[in-house]
Amino acid sequence: MSIRWTIPLSGVLILAALILSSCAGPAPRHPAGVAADAEWARAMKAGRTAFERGDLDLAARFYGAALSRGRIQDNASAIADAAYNLAACRLAQGEHESARALLKEAKAEMVRSHPLPGDVSLMEAQVAWLMGEPEEALSLTEQLLGGPQTEATEGLRLQARLLRGKIACDQKNAERAIAELQSADTIGGDHANPAVNAGRSELTGCISLLQGDAAQAARHFDREAQFLREAKHYRTMADALQRSGEAYHRAFLEGEAADRWFRAARTIFTLGDSPQARDLAAKALGAATETKDQSLQERTRSLLEEIQAADTDR
Repeated sequence: MSIRWTIPLSGVLILAALILSSCAGPAPRHPAGVAADAEWARAMKAGRTAFERGDLDLAARFYGAALSRGRIQDNASAIADAAYNLAACRLAQGEHESARALLKEAKAEMVRSHPLPGDVSLMEAQVAWLMGEPEEALSLTEQLLGGPQTEATEGLRLQARLLRGKIACDQKNAERAIAELQSADTIGGDHANPAVNAGRSELTGCISLLQGDAAQAARHFDREAQFLREAKHYRTMADALQRSGEAYHRAFLEGEAADRWFRAARTIFTLGDSPQARDLAAKALGAATETKDQSLQERTRSLLEEIQAADTDR
């Protein structure tokens, strides 16, 4: 009996932050070949629910509980499934070392029971890229792209192409990034998935920046944020808004930049990251002051006061 692995992110990239990996996928399944364990199943289901609400901390706690249950049972499938999902949470939270360690555990347990799914290689590639190891990431994506061209792997191949395109952008290679985007567009798969479309919009925006069109890039990043909002990936949505703000700033559109920075700061603060929220709110206030937007100045000052009060209470 085969296992269909549960991936709590819609495309590992969006955790792009992606991560980018699939809220739209099936509910967590019981481990193959063993009697269903109610405690493990409840924890996995609760983790999935929390993740879909955008509560990464709570999702990680539930997936951690499921992992502990699997370890107690020495159940390879339960350990691997929970470790993989917890790794996806850690990746979305920016805890790359933790994600890598959990992926290693998941892989080791998978070997005990069935062939290694391509989802793991894709997440490994994402982690390698985020940890500054682009050549390792490219090597892992090559393994996916060299595999069987089946319908089941189309989504993985599409995401691998988008990741390779982002790496090319990081390396200032617009020609290769465009080639990867064009290759991604020829692949089938779920083109209606908002998280995958977010990855495509981000890559298109990065290419526009390389081509010197910051205003166009900002509009692509706005679309990325919209897709991530639909996918309920609120932390990465805020990152997209921040990218949009930076691009509008480069295009000398300070009013648009102030709006995006303020919205990103508000979301990030609500999710518990006061330092980054404070920095973004300060940038928003500066840009709003420059454009004489009194309303946005007032809202941004209020947000900064909230952040200061929250820090004082800690």
